[in-house]
Amino acid sequence: MNTFLRILMKMMTPALYCKKTPEIWARDHRGNGTYEVDLSKADQNHIEMKYVGGEGFDHIGIAFVGFMTYSFPAMGKKDFTISQTGWSLATPSPREILFRFDWK
Repeated sequence: MNTFLRILMKMMTPALYCKKTPEIWARDHRGNGTYEVDLSKADQNHIEMKYVGGEGFDHIGIAFVGFMTYSFPAMGKKDFTISQTGWSLATPSPREILFRFDWK
C-alpha cells in the first residue's frame, strides 16, 4: 500500500467504505454479480453485505474475505471479524454470499 492509500484508509469509515463497494464493483466487474449493503447497524459496529448473482465467479467468496480483512485494520478498526455464509470449497459459486463485518 502506498502512502496516499494508507492516508486515505485512515480517513475512511467502514460505513463509507462499504457504501462505495457496490459502485466500485459495478464499474470494474460488469456482469459479475452485485453487492447489496445493509448499513442499518453501522453505528453499532456491524455491517452486512450480500453478493448476488456471481455464479461462475468461483473465487470471489474467499478473495473478498481477504480483501476486507486487510481493509478494516487499515482504517484503524480493532478486533475486526468477518464471517461469510454461502461460499465454501464444496460450493464455490453460489447464487448469494452473505458477509458480516464486526469491529471495535
